Amino acid sequence: MRPFARRCPAALLAAALCAAPAQAAWLLSQKVYDAVAAAAAQAEDGQHDAARAALERLAARGSLNPYERAAVEQQLGAFASARGDYPKAASHFETALAADGLPEAFAGQLRYNTAQIYLALDRAGDALALLKPLFDGDAEPPPESYFSMASALHYLERDAEALEWAEQGLRGHPSPAEGHYALVSGLNLRLERWRRARELLQEMIRRFPDKAVYWRQLTAVWMELGDDKQALVVGELGHSRGVLAQGRDVLQLARLYLYHDFPHKAAHLLQRGLDDGVVAGKAAHWALLASAWSNAREHARAVAPLQKAAQLSDTGELFLRLARLRVEDEDWPRAHRSLAAALRRGGLADEPGARLLNGIVLAKLDRTAEAEAEFSYCLGFKTTRTDATRWLEYLGQANR
Repeated sequence: MRPFARRCPAALLAAALCAAPAQAAWLLSQKVYDAVAAAAAQAEDGQHDAARAALERLAARGSLNPYERAAVEQQLGAFASARGDYPKAASHFETALAADGLPEAFAGQLRYNTAQIYLALDRAGDALALLKPLFDGDAEPPPESYFSMASALHYLERDAEALEWAEQGLRGHPSPAEGHYALVSGLNLRLERWRRARELLQEMIRRFPDKAVYWRQLTAVWMELGDDKQALVVGELGHSRGVLAQGRDVLQLARLYLYHDFPHKAAHLLQRGLDDGVVAGKAAHWALLASAWSNAREHARAVAPLQKAAQLSDTGELFLRLARLRVEDEDWPRAHRSLAAALRRGGLADEPGARLLNGIVLAKLDRTAEAEAEFSYCLGFKTTRTDATRWLEYLGQANR
């Protein structure tokens, strides 16, 4: 988390010069005024290092009054924040606050800016301590303050409270930014308030239609709400618009197609994704394509992707699946080759079942002795004993 806004140090210096407080305690002496004016001119010319050095020399003086001390330290903090040195910015802002020399309006803004720095430094407790007083006075704090409160509470893992502040900020902000919506929707997601998250994400997609993360989140929310059809609609629409175009998006949409019994759509989508390299050519992805073609009853088209998947896999399970496809086509030689590869690769969940199938294939190939050896092995397992016995009896009768 970074501060919501950074003001140009040159502009801050100019503001210090132009301010005309009513009380003498809030005036710069002529020497300090001249020094600040010179630093402001250098900053306007882009000489930020020189301007910062001038202000550091000024800060080293022991004769500064509280207002001067606060004003100079505030500017030094702004320089540090602008270059991303948040620890040093915090130190300067803390010194400025400790000087207790600014008018309340300026002091309130400084407290708010310091809280932003604390958030950037993951000092959420310190940020919260500075932000709370902003809401105690009669003046309405900046709309951003509500989101800062929410961020601090979120860092402290007080998400329910954080959400209240964030929702209030969203309602009261005249023109909420993307980050505001993201904070509110993110808190709703964390708290599993799916219906409110859905409302926000639908609005965010209307406002920021090119952000894939919101399309993905909305798809997930619809699934959490138990409406997979709407999840499919969102996924399909996001893909057609070219937003959900990454490999994970293609895979999720393909799985939704399969879940809703659109295997042809899933297969064509996956085939394009794998051919184009959008979907990584992993064993699981080729196997998913094979499942899609199989579910579409196009077994011939399932063979090639399943072959690729099997070759990439660490176990023989996919070779076993491939063998079953070959058996359906009564392609006994290829079925045997796939079974042999499955048994060599190993890691099978049901090795006796694979050996039984191999025995059947060998019997179809008239390799009786090898088939009987496989069936004899299967006699030792409860799950395959009955079928193995029947096949041994059948082969015995056939050879008489």
